[in-house]
Amino acid sequence: MSEGLSNPCRRRYALVNALAELKEPTMSDLHRQTGIPETTIRRLMTTLRQELAIDLRYIHPVSTTPSGSGYYELRSWGILDAKAFRRTFGHIRRGDDVVEELSPRKGASTQAR
Repeated sequence: MSEGLSNPCRRRYALVNALAELKEPTMSDLHRQTGIPETTIRRLMTTLRQELAIDLRYIHPVSTTPSGSGYYELRSWGILDAKAFRRTFGHIRRGDDVVEELSPRKGASTQAR
């Protein structure tokens, strides 16, 4: 069922799966798990919050060390049914599995002679 998903949709689903699977994931963890650039992950998180009403929080742990690194927590699946989502799309791990089928091939001429 996921074969026809667009790259943006595949990226969102890979991010949701990573957030659900990883324990206290940092931005770096999410990038490693999904292959999605960190700037794109930030943008996708906003989309998940706005479009799907997913409650996603950044947690700042109380620490005496100056590292200040926090993690993300998926508190609510919003409008998604978590079990149905995981059953249908839980296998999507990477955000870059689909190659754009409509992009021109390298070296192919687009001009008619």
